[in-house]
Amino acid sequence: MKRWISLLLLTLLVFPGFAKSKSYATNRGYSHVGGSHGNYIPGREEKRLERYLYSAFQHGYVEGNLRTNHKYAKFNWEPYLGVSSLVMTDPGHSTLDLYFKQDRKYHLESANLSILEKISGYQVGSVTIEVNGRNIISHHSARYNHRFEESSWGITQFCKEGLNHISIQLDSNGGYVALLGAKVETRERRKSGGSDHKSNERFVKRTFRKIHHRHPTVNELDRYTHLLDFGTKSRAEVAEMIRDLSGDPGDQFDEIVDDYFMRYARRYPTADERDYYANKLRRNQMTLPQLREICKGLEGTGGDSSIETRLKKLFREILQREPSHTELDYYTRKIRMGELTWEQARHEIIMLIEDGMGGQGISRNEIRSFQFTRYELTPQFWNRLERTSSGLLQEFLQRANHMQIYGTNNEVKTIAGRVYRRIKTIQMNRG
Repeated sequence: MKRWISLLLLTLLVFPGFAKSKSYATNRGYSHVGGSHGNYIPGREEKRLERYLYSAFQHGYVEGNLRTNHKYAKFNWEPYLGVSSLVMTDPGHSTLDLYFKQDRKYHLESANLSILEKISGYQVGSVTIEVNGRNIISHHSARYNHRFEESSWGITQFCKEGLNHISIQLDSNGGYVALLGAKVETRERRKSGGSDHKSNERFVKRTFRKIHHRHPTVNELDRYTHLLDFGTKSRAEVAEMIRDLSGDPGDQFDEIVDDYFMRYARRYPTADERDYYANKLRRNQMTLPQLREICKGLEGTGGDSSIETRLKKLFREILQREPSHTELDYYTRKIRMGELTWEQARHEIIMLIEDGMGGQGISRNEIRSFQFTRYELTPQFWNRLERTSSGLLQEFLQRANHMQIYGTNNEVKTIAGRVYRRIKTIQMNRG
């Protein structure tokens, strides 16, 4: 841990010299984010490339070469270390997103993620970590609240060639968590660099456009080019494999959405956006040209930030207050997905004036059919939960307790936990 802290602090002081002396490499295009001072040059070793990508959260900004975004977090001064840490402050909402992009000249051999963390403010705090949408650990907590310690995980099996997305989320039942830094270390092997490589790439792209009328995803391009580079398949065989995607496409739609967002919106899609648009494509409810136009329209919006800003303004104008996190998440998702127009949102917000959102308690049939998805946790749901009779509340509590133990996936368990804790709070307040 001391070596980790020293390394980060030294990096801040002598960043260009550190890059040169260690011969580490970063991803092209992500070297100058968040206040970094220099550009790493890949090492000269012919067959392998070792990358050390890091973000240290110093002086109110991100210092390093690992692309980083954070939400519902703040910077906190650590006087005994002389540094700032990033504190994730809002359970259920705080997230830290990390991005790194592989060089197409290399195949990934190994990758490790590490965070330098502590529990902040002497509270119980825990995080869930996902890599490319796949959970690698839930409810992880640092052992100490008074000093930083390093935790590491192997993420090789979760990574892909091209852009990789890591999400660190503060669990809804956790306290504050402070992070001094995060890093990704990879070891990659150079691909076959024959003169036909570029020609093979062009062939794969041309074949996809001809057969499927779209660009290949990053994974598709790398996969089929690799088969041609190493002579595993002929061009005729690869073309037939690409053609067969129309009959059995697998689940390429998430990657297509990622690729289109990065290509046309110049940003990574949120998890909700990826799920929504991938399902639209999967069900033939949207064409790729339509997705392209939607992504172009989202360029420069910064994700949900512009929607949230406008929603906050509406709440101030109509209700003379700020929206709650639940209200903000609910209306942001509805508007982003096109399920609610701004005029409809205004009408719903006006209706919130009446009797604190109004509505009767939740019925027994609704309790039995509740699916424990985040889309059901609307402002109206929480308000109606408060109005539910004690007998039905107890039934709902028992079902929520069952689902948080035996739920089908981590999201269901997490949502069930939120409902369970809210019901316990309601029961306690009722005495």
